[in-house]
Amino acid sequence: MLLDPTVQDIKDKYDDKNQAIDECDELFDKANLQIERLDNVLDRQLTKLGDIIGRLDSVNPINNPTPSGKENSAFLNEIQDKLDLANNLRDELEKMQEKLSATRDKMINHVQPLNDLNEREVTRPEIEEILKSLDSINDNLMNQERDILPKSQDIDDLEKDVDGMLEIDKTRKIEDGEGKLQDLNNKIDELNIAREDAFKKLNEYKNLIFNAKANQSKNDPELAGKLKSLETEAKLIEKELIDLDDKNNDLKRKRNDAKKLLDEVNANPNKFTPQQIDAMLSALDDQREKAESINDKLRNTDDILDEKIR
Repeated sequence: MLLDPTVQDIKDKYDDKNQAIDECDELFDKANLQIERLDNVLDRQLTKLGDIIGRLDSVNPINNPTPSGKENSAFLNEIQDKLDLANNLRDELEKMQEKLSATRDKMINHVQPLNDLNEREVTRPEIEEILKSLDSINDNLMNQERDILPKSQDIDDLEKDVDGMLEIDKTRKIEDGEGKLQDLNNKIDELNIAREDAFKKLNEYKNLIFNAKANQSKNDPELAGKLKSLETEAKLIEKELIDLDDKNNDLKRKRNDAKKLLDEVNANPNKFTPQQIDAMLSALDDQREKAESINDKLRNTDDILDEKIR
């Protein structure tokens, strides 16, 4: 039995519309998968970029000033240049993320009539408009992909530059530490000489007092009293020298600890963070200042003993 031409026409139109709806579904799925893929790429890029910015912030002299306040201006400028580049890249990626999200919202909004199929008849012109919109969205996503994917290489290049910069800075700081340690060794050598000189003069001064007491003060009460006062003074000087000697020994222990740490940094630099190396350098600076302070006090005591011996 032949179908009524009108019925056949309706069937053809229905099949044609269903085919168009299927095309819409295919284009929607294609666009949706592309959006998810690009969104994942952007998430990875932003995460990696965030790690790079975190590393730069952790070594930025502005955030971690040295106790001496003597910052490396060249390193500071290099850090700032890298941070500017990283922050600009992050701004670009966030804008791309916003654009991608807006594309998703636009796509969902444009296919909304297809969600009403159970409630009303969606006309062929509406479906044609949806197809046209989805085609445009897929083309737009291809353009977005061309913008997004190359940023991965930009981030890799930045990471490589940051790695190189931090490695150079770490090497410079290790060399700086070796110089500071040698300077501290020299200061301690000076302390040892000043200590020996001071104790030698103290013993000479005590002997002078002892001999004067034995030979000259037996029949001179006034002289005996004066010598007793000088003897008390000598004991105070000796006490001060012993105290400085304890500080010097403590300084030597810390110097040895610093040398051990510096040897470990030299052997395995990647085990140590920039902050740990900065702390080591600051400790060496502190120890040098203490060595100078002890040396000044020893020299002062030495001058006092010189005057008393004359």
